[in-house]
Amino acid sequence: MAVSRCLPTKSQFHFKHVAIDLYYPSCNVVVESIYYSLVSCSFAQEVWGILLLDVNVGDFEVFDVWFEAILKRFDHPRVEKIATVDWALWGARNNLVWNKIGVTAAALVTSALLCLEQWTNAQDINFDDSMESLLPGDRSEHWVKPHENTLKVNLDAALFTDHMRFSYILVARGADDRLVVAKVVCKPGQFQPEVVEAFGMKDALSWVQGRQEQNFVIETDCLSVIQALRSSIHMSSYFRVVIQDCKILLSHLHNILLCFMKHSANRGAPYLARASYVTSKLMFRESNALSEYSDVLLKDFFLMKIIFSLRRNITNIFH
Repeated sequence: MAVSRCLPTKSQFHFKHVAIDLYYPSCNVVVESIYYSLVSCSFAQEVWGILLLDVNVGDFEVFDVWFEAILKRFDHPRVEKIATVDWALWGARNNLVWNKIGVTAAALVTSALLCLEQWTNAQDINFDDSMESLLPGDRSEHWVKPHENTLKVNLDAALFTDHMRFSYILVARGADDRLVVAKVVCKPGQFQPEVVEAFGMKDALSWVQGRQEQNFVIETDCLSVIQALRSSIHMSSYFRVVIQDCKILLSHLHNILLCFMKHSANRGAPYLARASYVTSKLMFRESNALSEYSDVLLKDFFLMKIIFSLRRNITNIFH
């Protein structure tokens, strides 16, 4: 639509005699054209800067003329990236206009590149995204106690889009099913769910690195993270950057097993994640947790109690 000059910008509406203000919604200063929205506005320029792409290929004010120059200057992978980011820029503009929700340039780039990566994988007949690519220890439907001298770490993540925040948590238990540690991290920002899950995996691996006297099993219900960690595909996206950090940590660990399990087996972690927006960082162990938290974390029921307990008593367990 952009190349055919049909994208419904405000200048296009004005041309069709629709009574509407002409200004780009982010700045309310410059007339909104297709070229300005997708290429030359300050937000778009910030996005292109993050991508390290010099898209200022000439003195153009018409999008289709600019894009023709892009096709001549860049190779096919870069053109795909530019087209995907332009699509994401228009989506971000619409989200701002209709839902009053903004997005950072970094989050937009992450989302766009992850979408391109997933689309590329979907077109690749050699890319195996099926459950058959998983290992025998995967696909658990119920939480199972680990073996002696082994800690099991469950991961989960949550997005709080209304608050522009995300969180991830890890819950570690021993062979006796006792709580060893629970860690909750909540930060400002907007990322795709896979990226936040990868943040949690990276933090868990860092925690394991200092405790190599034991064996570890890390379980997550995010299939994308497990497959990415087992894959040799290299693609330029923020998700892959975090995954590469995880792979570097894994290269120094020899006492660890990563498993994909179904959401129903992820005991405790999802409920802590949903409650985590009340704090920025929280860590507690069985020895310093209130009895109500230990009971909730160590018994096999819905754990809704912990959501309300965390909100009421957050200062009692923060260290």
